[in-house]
Amino acid sequence: MTTNLSELKYEMPEYLCKMLATEFFEMVPFNVAVIDNDANIIVANKNFETYFGDWHGKRCHEVYHHTFDRCPNCKAQEVFRTGIACVNDEGGYDRNGRACHFIVHLAPVRDEIGMIKYVIEMSTDIINTSLYQKEYHILFERVPCYISVIDRDFKIVRANDKLRDTFGNVQGKYCYEVFKKRKSKCPTCPAILTFISGKENFSTEVGLSNTGEEMHYVVNTTPLSIGENGVNLVLEIASDITELSKLQDQLNLDHEFYNSILENLESGIVAIDKKGKPLVFNSRLKVILSWNSKRKPSFDTLKKMLPKEFFNKADGNGLIAEIERTSIHTHSGEEIPIKFTALELKNKNEVQGRVAFIKDLR
Repeated sequence: MTTNLSELKYEMPEYLCKMLATEFFEMVPFNVAVIDNDANIIVANKNFETYFGDWHGKRCHEVYHHTFDRCPNCKAQEVFRTGIACVNDEGGYDRNGRACHFIVHLAPVRDEIGMIKYVIEMSTDIINTSLYQKEYHILFERVPCYISVIDRDFKIVRANDKLRDTFGNVQGKYCYEVFKKRKSKCPTCPAILTFISGKENFSTEVGLSNTGEEMHYVVNTTPLSIGENGVNLVLEIASDITELSKLQDQLNLDHEFYNSILENLESGIVAIDKKGKPLVFNSRLKVILSWNSKRKPSFDTLKKMLPKEFFNKADGNGLIAEIERTSIHTHSGEEIPIKFTALELKNKNEVQGRVAFIKDLR
């Protein structure tokens, strides 16, 4: 059996009703004031006084707006006239004279015969909320990466400026349409994994810009909204690595090109860094030194096989040794004649290591 509030009021002692009403008036987390038809503040709670300052003997416009002139579009007067509660977005000043922004809920208070005697105003400061929303919007739109919010149908419900500028219009479209220009879901999709697991996922993807240019990007997907049925929305943050990918491809091509040169030279080449670690040991040198292992020889092994001049100090021009004819011992112990040249490797006058060119004279 349920009891409505009107029935409960008559069952409770009058002093208890007054006590509850008074405590509720003071405990609600709003600035509450009661005004009459002349805009006089009849009573206000502690929150109101803490926020707006002393209200005793003042009209609401004096307290809210620090003016003796009544507001031209007074919502309280509208409530007195119509008897309909309303909400208003207002700006004013707090007790310290600082500009503030607040939402006001206004409702009529009627007497025993139903006449509107007062209006109760409940206000909430939203200046910080407004600032946070503005800052969030700026951050969302201006960050140098692609940001999108995707629902369970993989439709993009929101996207930032950079994403729209790069991949085109997103309104009403699916993520795979926008990023990949596909007509169906991607075979591997980090967002799917996030919808299923509720956890972050990372992936490297290739898509097409609105001009048809191939785009490479790293994607991070994270749950944004979780309900009874699991993840409802996923936030995707993608960073453009197209130029990095192009650079990597070019480096791979350069590496293959220079490696091809090294492997096709008639001379054997060995290079070590300044700590003695072998960096280059080409195929021709492996044949010359009868080196059959797939691994490069250690520094100690090189010292046994290469001429001792290789480990000398270089002259002012970076030349370590240039010997028209000498001999070395192969890994199998055979002594063979060679032509030997060794140079110091520098980069901006900093020694990086040394290299030797060995020609088999047999």
